[in-house]
Amino acid sequence: MGSSHHHHHHMRKEIDPETSKYFSEIANLFDSNEVELEERSVICGNALEETRGREYEIATDYIISHVLQTLLEGCELDQLCSFIRNSASVFPAIAMDRSGSHVAESALKSLATHLENPDAYSVIEEALHSICKVIVDNPLDMMCNCYGSHVLRRLLCLCKGVSLDSPELYGAKSSKALAKRLNLKMSQLDDNNLEIPHQGFPGMLTYLLSGLLSCSREDMKYLQVDQYSSLVLQTALRLMLKQDEQLLEIIPLILRCNSTNKKVEGFHIETNVAKEILESMKDNSFSHLVEVILEVAPESLYNEMFNKVFKNSLFELSVDRCANFVIQALISHARDQEQMGIMWEELAPRFKDLLEQGKSGVVASLIAVSQRLQSHENKCCEALVGAVCSTNESRISILPRLLFLDYYFGCRDKSTWEWAPGAKMHVMGCLILQGIFKFSSDHIQPYITSLTSMKAEYITETAKDSSGARVIEAFLASDAATKQKRRLIIKLRGHFGELSLHTSGSFTVEKCFDACNLTLREAIASELLDVKVDLSKTKQGPYLLRKLDIDGYASRPDQWKSRQEAKQSTYNEFCSAFGSNK
Repeated sequence: MGSSHHHHHHMRKEIDPETSKYFSEIANLFDSNEVELEERSVICGNALEETRGREYEIATDYIISHVLQTLLEGCELDQLCSFIRNSASVFPAIAMDRSGSHVAESALKSLATHLENPDAYSVIEEALHSICKVIVDNPLDMMCNCYGSHVLRRLLCLCKGVSLDSPELYGAKSSKALAKRLNLKMSQLDDNNLEIPHQGFPGMLTYLLSGLLSCSREDMKYLQVDQYSSLVLQTALRLMLKQDEQLLEIIPLILRCNSTNKKVEGFHIETNVAKEILESMKDNSFSHLVEVILEVAPESLYNEMFNKVFKNSLFELSVDRCANFVIQALISHARDQEQMGIMWEELAPRFKDLLEQGKSGVVASLIAVSQRLQSHENKCCEALVGAVCSTNESRISILPRLLFLDYYFGCRDKSTWEWAPGAKMHVMGCLILQGIFKFSSDHIQPYITSLTSMKAEYITETAKDSSGARVIEAFLASDAATKQKRRLIIKLRGHFGELSLHTSGSFTVEKCFDACNLTLREAIASELLDVKVDLSKTKQGPYLLRKLDIDGYASRPDQWKSRQEAKQSTYNEFCSAFGSNK
């Protein structure tokens, strides 16, 4: 890299025995728990004074660094800030050291605990400025260092006023992130996006960010593909969500398409740059970075990337190990029906190839976005049936094949493939089906028929699988006909007891109960009564027993029945007024 490595002149001085002894005595004192809280912060302050001028040596000493972390977490704000200001010139060097990085993290974490106090604002800001000033002087080493980059991400978060530990900043490939991308709400709790409890230091954030990005286009080429700097840039972008003006400045820098041609209005990607972006897309670090860019991109920027970089390459990128995640992000954030049309043309004819090559996430994203944009719904549902069932006779098997997507596509002779008993169901296949059942029932008859005509034992196995259960719940929440739902529920008779004992199954039992007529409700209640003792010992059991009023069913069955009948008739009136899928 073209930057000067002037951080490395820190020769480790040995820590003298006296210093070691001093700090180990303090550690022992704190471990003995004999120190009052007030006294403790005084001791911390004095001990921090002892580090002055030797911050680097002490922070990077494997043993003393642990004591220093304790001091930084237990001292007063003024002492903390003066430690930070005194060590600012060596802060990057400390942060890039294995032991030192923990000390740097502790200092920042400790600062964050004072954010709530309005009187602390200017002191914290001054401390942050002293660090940022040194970092922006030569940020590249720190960005590309496995320890330094982590400290840098925490610092960016602190400037924003959020904690680095909020999962939204990690965009992990978690089931939550997936569900969000496929607009399947897992629970009511997932609505709230990044909570920003504190206004942060927007000026400092901008200063630090522009410092990190002020490198040459040549250096940026390295930063894009370096594992650690890519993470720093991803965090920075996530923190800028919805700040379109700033995003329109920083994304072009990150993508190296800050046009030298000043006559061009707005964001513009030149052909040669588009080609470079496309070629780097198969790199692991860069692909993650582009995913985040697409997630936060303002509309004009998204459209330009869609047209200049991705159009005509969608399938080729979709079958790549890394780039397929970028395509999922691209699809999920599509803006209009015209873009839907382009994606459809390029990808729908290749659904089968995508599924065969294990790239079912791309198919899932396209189905989800067709729902959101209300475009190509019927075509998507049909294309998926066609990709999984080559002949008209096999259409009836669409459900089992999607539930066990990998087993089905992994077997040599697909015509002989049967159910895979006892195997774990395919997470993405099940997510696809959850999406399918959100469509209007006119589009998904083959899926409904296939599910309701499955053997009873297969339906029970599906309900016992944590991913499969979600498919059944999605079907029960769909606008399929009531008699089709009951047809499925009847096949679960005799299994409601054992199902209720499964964490995921108990929720399915509740959904079945809600969708049932009185006769079936009684059947469910009597099955739960049989397992009541075991059920009450599970985590979800007490709720289910209360919700279905199993005690009432046991002690006064006639009253229980008339109550259920009343609920049912209210529900029917509601459905005839509003439709059942509300």
